[in-house]
Amino acid sequence: MAELCHQRDLSLNQKNNGTPNPRWTLNARFRDGLFRLQNKWRGYKGAVQTRLKLFPLYLRNRWSSESVLDPSGPVLSLTTHSYRLERVFYAIESIANGRRKPSQINLWITDEKSYLHPPATLQRLKLRGLEIHLTEDLGPHTKYFPYVNRENEFDLPLATADDDVIYPREWLQELIAGYEGNSSAIHCFRAHRMRMSNTPNTRLFPYDSWTPCENKHPSHLNFVTGVCGVIYPPEYLKYLRQHGKAFMQCCPTSDDIWLTVIALRGGFKIAQLKDNSEGFPTIPKTQMKRLYDFNVLLGANQIQLIRTFSEVDLSALWNYQQASDGRLIPERIVLKDRYADQKATKPIHGPAASARVAGRGA
Repeated sequence: MAELCHQRDLSLNQKNNGTPNPRWTLNARFRDGLFRLQNKWRGYKGAVQTRLKLFPLYLRNRWSSESVLDPSGPVLSLTTHSYRLERVFYAIESIANGRRKPSQINLWITDEKSYLHPPATLQRLKLRGLEIHLTEDLGPHTKYFPYVNRENEFDLPLATADDDVIYPREWLQELIAGYEGNSSAIHCFRAHRMRMSNTPNTRLFPYDSWTPCENKHPSHLNFVTGVCGVIYPPEYLKYLRQHGKAFMQCCPTSDDIWLTVIALRGGFKIAQLKDNSEGFPTIPKTQMKRLYDFNVLLGANQIQLIRTFSEVDLSALWNYQQASDGRLIPERIVLKDRYADQKATKPIHGPAASARVAGRGA
């Protein structure tokens, strides 16, 4: 019987790698219970704090007549889905309550019924300056592409936001400050650092092994993540527009991959606004369907990275990494896209480009 109990305890207390833990003592059980209780308390506390932030936004939407726009601000673009339509106003109100406001707020909707009969919360926002547009469903690319495709000239930067996040009051102010400090770079609150290997072939390390960016230096090795907000300079928007819907052939469910590789090909660096990645609270009851589950947990990001980054892109990234690590100091690494004027209807699985080392910078 004692041996059976021992085997039972070993099987119940195994690590993920199959190595058995030592049998738990009373103190270990107490610490584990305390840890679980602390986690539950933190979750409860965070949920209460989030709901306290929502209530003023609800009142603002219900009673305010103040414009959500400011002519001096950038353009703002976001999209939403039918299952978040009733709650997207929280994200928009949090931005409109900021210290800086956008000059336009474009909300792109792909469902005709939702477009024709928006909820009262969005109807009130329309009276205060919100623009609601019906467009085709391009997945996460719906956030930015309809605006980029609609405009012929770009005089203002474009900020993008998600429909399930409560943004702090200084959110847009900090994005604008980043852009004004360096108008040639893409600025974001959250980025990852891409890492490469050249054994046996030049390739990216798996997406889920990348580490968060830990500095504010603009770099081609930074990978933009749009969930917490990004601001794109006008020159980048012009270059992005030239590539049309080529993303549908290589990364249809990851706008971050497409926006990053286009930045690489166009020579635009990506900068995180702070030394550490930011994270903002999500709106309750908006996480039933998450693109994160498909792209990250199921590995779709890795497949789309392979399909999107060509050998030329990988070679350029490898040179940038070598320069960043101090192993190579090229004066300048240039990517020349030879198909900038290619029709968007033609499938593109990677950049048809040539790379050459010509000057300094990484």
